[in-house]
Amino acid sequence: MSGLIAASMFNAMKNEESELFHKATHDSLTGISNRSLFYDRLRQKLSKAAKDNHNFGIISIDMDGLKDINDHYGHRAGDAAIKELAMRINSTLNETDTVSRLGGDEFAIIASTVSNRNDIRLLIQSIDNEITKSFEFEGNIINLRASIGYALFSEDGIELEVLIEKADQSMYEVKRERKGPGKVR
Repeated sequence: MSGLIAASMFNAMKNEESELFHKATHDSLTGISNRSLFYDRLRQKLSKAAKDNHNFGIISIDMDGLKDINDHYGHRAGDAAIKELAMRINSTLNETDTVSRLGGDEFAIIASTVSNRNDIRLLIQSIDNEITKSFEFEGNIINLRASIGYALFSEDGIELEVLIEKADQSMYEVKRERKGPGKVR
């Protein structure tokens, strides 16, 4: 009997650890990985890519119009739009890619299978096509859009901070083009 109790306690602790780990590494709203897991996986990917001489991409995504969605339809609609955006992004990726919600309406992807600019541009086009499909929430059609930028290891850099900065700059350039000069918030 004591052996069964000990086994039950051991399994309960393992499951609790797994649940705690998942909560610590995944976004509670969307279920995708969070900022901390993204940076952990990115550090690992950088180390492996440098050693194996393998390219990969980092994609930076910022949802456009979340404030307008919240203002017109309420914060539940805004949350639903964020969840839908995460699901749509995730649906376009390979199993070896990592999509993460960095916070608010910001997402990032480690695109493991891209090796050149053409590959990453095709992936971004696929993501954008998926994002802009019609989305209905409580009888309202909500237009989803996102500004998407990227950086390619090793062409754009080999250091984490440089690649993140390059991907963000690329994304903000797209955002500026959509809004016009001087209108990026």
